[in-house]
Amino acid sequence: MKSGSGRTVANGDAVLVSQYFPPFNSVASQRAMRMAATLLNKFETVYVVTLPTDDLPVEFLDPEFGKELINDPRLQLVTAVPIFTGYGFVKKTKFFHRLIGVLLTRLLCSSGIDWLPSLRGALLNIITKANVKLIITTGGPFVPFYTVTMLAGKNKIPSIVDYRDLWSQNPRAPYPGFARYLIRHTLEKYVNKRADLITTVSEGCAKSILDIQSAARVEILLNLPDKSYKEKFSKPPLCSMSTEFDKKRLNIVLAGSVYQECTCRLLVQAIKLLPKEWRDQVILHYYGSTSNIVENDFRIQGMSDNLIDHGFVNKMESINAVKRADLLVSLVFDRSNSNRSSVNGLMTTKVFDYFLSGKPIINIGPPGADLNLFAQRVGYTEFHSFESIAVDELSEFLLNALRDLTNFRKRNVHVEMPDFSESFESILRNV
Repeated sequence: MKSGSGRTVANGDAVLVSQYFPPFNSVASQRAMRMAATLLNKFETVYVVTLPTDDLPVEFLDPEFGKELINDPRLQLVTAVPIFTGYGFVKKTKFFHRLIGVLLTRLLCSSGIDWLPSLRGALLNIITKANVKLIITTGGPFVPFYTVTMLAGKNKIPSIVDYRDLWSQNPRAPYPGFARYLIRHTLEKYVNKRADLITTVSEGCAKSILDIQSAARVEILLNLPDKSYKEKFSKPPLCSMSTEFDKKRLNIVLAGSVYQECTCRLLVQAIKLLPKEWRDQVILHYYGSTSNIVENDFRIQGMSDNLIDHGFVNKMESINAVKRADLLVSLVFDRSNSNRSSVNGLMTTKVFDYFLSGKPIINIGPPGADLNLFAQRVGYTEFHSFESIAVDELSEFLLNALRDLTNFRKRNVHVEMPDFSESFESILRNV
């Protein structure tokens, strides 16, 4: 049949389960939003089961983010309320909710256990009244995968589980070994065995999942931008940013969350190695929610004057900062045990914004990682990767940039990246 836009859609409905969805502005919401937009091209109605946003802090909400998609009459938002309303991204936390939530998250290697009763009710209601032909769930959190695959199996509906990160094998997560082992051989194994298809963000993540369930069908769905996002990225800012960059300095931008497995340590040490007259001309602008980790790296080295912490900002302000930077920083992993599929598969979504900007990128991580291979594949010649011990090499790179800053700012590159929607549509055709 034909949709209102004239596109041919399938005879049936689809369900997308994602705790995070617009107007909550996060990386998880962006991926879910692109999935939903693609599903609307294929199905009559798309039901999105998500968390309510009433109790979210205002700084996490962006009324313009995903507005057009949410207003599509064929997209139906269904909210499912968790039990622990005082845990996670909330205006007001509750001590007991936080205590139980943290303990269960460490034990299950995932949050979301308190969402299952409400999620189950929402899914049963949709399945009863709609002609559901496909259920997709994206996470983390991963625990909801169990409810989705269980109900899909009972009702003979094909299911796809989408791993934005790894579950028990996540190298960045603070989960104890016994919990990882327990989940790997119980919940995670159950889910991977019963899902009709698994999608994940990189080759390394796919290999790690197959280590648990070798018979699983796994497809790679990179966190690529789609056409609408590229158009949004290319638009000039509506207003100038409150803090202008000092054009006399090398303005480095780091956007997104920072993890203990790869902090700014290497970058700070490289800046510190510079001669004093050059060192003062380097400034890192940080945009994200893990300011304490970034600030600590600069403070312990006595380099706080080389950091401007902008904190958590909305998506458009982050994009504008990336587009105005002289140099961008990607942090993947800087520990010694980096030669693992789970590490090589780490691909942060923000790096695709970096690729869209065309600016030089310095990347901290293992040389054979999927991110490095992707940069080579698309021909991004300004992707410069450094291992955790390459402090001298990184310092030399910064010094060369400072010596001829005018020409360094001209080192832009344009590449064509695959489109998320096209990749996802290809996967859907094969389900």
